[in-house]
Amino acid sequence: MIARIHWTDGKGATGDLEVEDRVFFGRTCRGVEDSWSGIVSDARLSKDHAVVTMADGQLTLCASSRNGTLLHDLR
Repeated sequence: MIARIHWTDGKGATGDLEVEDRVFFGRTCRGVEDSWSGIVSDARLSKDHAVVTMADGQLTLCASSRNGTLLHDLR
């Protein structure tokens, strides 16, 4: 199964990424291929902020930021 993630950064720019296995989100996503990374230009995000994994048809968000992570405006 493949899912799509859509996001809007703090400046209103949008992004869209297909998740087949896992994708990485942050301001830089160091060492990650472009097709596996969602670069979000937002000072509130860490350079390597979170990983979204697809397993058994479900998406899981694993936040690695000490700044906290919001999903649908929930911490």
